[in-house]
Amino acid sequence: MKKDKLALYILSALYLAVSLIASLCFSGTAEIVFTAACAAVFAVCAILLIKKRSVLDIEHSQVTLIMGLAAVLTLTLYYLSGFYFGFNKVLLLDTFIFKYVIPYAVIIVFCELYRKKVLAQKDTLSSVLAYCACAVADFAMLARGGGFKSFSSVGMALFPAITGNLLYNYVSSKYGALPVIIYRLVTVLYRFIVPVSVKIPDVMLSFLRIALPLILWGFLYALYKKRGFVSSRRKRAIVYVIDGVLIVCVVLFIMLISCQFRYGLLVIGSESMSGTVDKGDAIIYEKYDGEIVPKGAVIVFTRGTTTVVHRVDSVKYIDGEIRYYTKGDANDSIDSGYTTSDQIFGTVNLKIKYIGYPTIWCRDLFNRK
Repeated sequence: MKKDKLALYILSALYLAVSLIASLCFSGTAEIVFTAACAAVFAVCAILLIKKRSVLDIEHSQVTLIMGLAAVLTLTLYYLSGFYFGFNKVLLLDTFIFKYVIPYAVIIVFCELYRKKVLAQKDTLSSVLAYCACAVADFAMLARGGGFKSFSSVGMALFPAITGNLLYNYVSSKYGALPVIIYRLVTVLYRFIVPVSVKIPDVMLSFLRIALPLILWGFLYALYKKRGFVSSRRKRAIVYVIDGVLIVCVVLFIMLISCQFRYGLLVIGSESMSGTVDKGDAIIYEKYDGEIVPKGAVIVFTRGTTTVVHRVDSVKYIDGEIRYYTKGDANDSIDSGYTTSDQIFGTVNLKIKYIGYPTIWCRDLFNRK
């Protein structure tokens, strides 16, 4: 094996191993600082130890501009959504500069320099290792040092890191590190610079972070891919229609999982409604409008901190208050206590079989002692 290729493999494997150790063993500021230091050290090592090879820089300036505009457009849409969801005033502390801004900027810049150097070698194994290491570093930033501690951290941070780094790998391999650095600096550091945030649901924000890089990746691919001489306008029109339909589907799915609009989507995590709605199924519910719910309807309500999907067993009017007594179809007895109108937030309209199982498996995995 050539000396430079051996160095590439060792460096990539070490970077991935150290990044995983940081996420597993550290938390909070310590993880962020350690991740930033690792990014800087391994980027410098890659620059010094690995021979320089050119990266295909076709339309480099155009892609840099597109990535910058995409970052600005993303933030614009994010803050415009605040007129629907509402705004939060953020207290910007001087410590943010040293706790987040500088470490995050270091992670982003050096990760991308390292990524570019490795991808330029055109070696599959080292490219995969570099992708994984950069994704772990990205995960540390999105989780704010929370690490692999809970299902919530994985759902909200790891999956966006995976799809985001697919975009970064694609752009860096073809157009260099600068477009990615600009895009990431704008879309990451705004949280610690702008004194206003949007009250957008965490699930919706996470899904947007998963979907938007894939949409941008598809846009760049369609814009700059090589077209054969037999390519026709009709074929291109079909591609654009398919892309449009996919975007619409993504938007509709985001609206469902955010549970902030008329309809919402919820995964069933228990067997209390087995036979009607089984564990691992998903239900689509319509937001409760305040009208009296009839006996036999399946409703979504809260009981303490738990969200419950059960059937209305009886409705009683007591002391000027409407009380709903509920029961799971697979349970032998009715639920203890009763539910009032202010605890109901939806009535079930539709179920979708099996699609919730990945969520259940991940939740069970992280809930094991």
